[in-house]
Amino acid sequence: SIEISKQRRGGNGTNEQVVLDVHAIAKLNDNPDVPQTNDSYKYRSGPIDATIKAIFVDKEFVNTVDKSLDTNPDDAPTFGIILDKTNFYAESGGQEYDTGVIITASGAEFSVEDVQVYGGFVLHTGFLKSGSISVGDEAECQYNELRRFPIRHNHTATHILNFALREVLTDDSPDQRGSLVAPDRLRFDFSYKNAITPEQLDRIEQITNENIKQNLT
Repeated sequence: SIEISKQRRGGNGTNEQVVLDVHAIAKLNDNPDVPQTNDSYKYRSGPIDATIKAIFVDKEFVNTVDKSLDTNPDDAPTFGIILDKTNFYAESGGQEYDTGVIITASGAEFSVEDVQVYGGFVLHTGFLKSGSISVGDEAECQYNELRRFPIRHNHTATHILNFALREVLTDDSPDQRGSLVAPDRLRFDFSYKNAITPEQLDRIEQITNENIKQNLT
């Protein structure tokens, strides 16, 4: 089944997270015109050109979505787009997804508000701000650099913190249990058999800050 989680998008609309279930993924795998998404471009900077390979609306794959057909233009429906390649980061390993826009050659603009990967297919979820988009359209993909920049820094910080923990807690290395990497914060979850002393916490903080100050590239 399709699971939908509603969050406020701002204005009068809602951002519905559209999820591909096993049946939708099976349809994609059976369609030779829709390859699994090449997401290697997420490691590069700047926009890329891509082709729209599938559009997923209300649990179905459709060929076209037209903004002019919305009964309430201020509350545009949320749906998903699959491209042949993408430079958007999908949410993974505790790191949050990219946001941005996909703009077709005809000028249609799709606002990307969530990016997830299902069975090798990267689903860009959002809403159509203007125009009409169809399978086969060429488009420019622009991720939000102002959002990705602090996420990138916080991702690096989790590695630095992990290093500091292992440097200080030498009697029994901590075991990472999870993490959260967001634009405004990070969280590093770990288990450790002993209580951490205030002195150890101070040393962990010192090592972490020393590494950050080095500004290594």
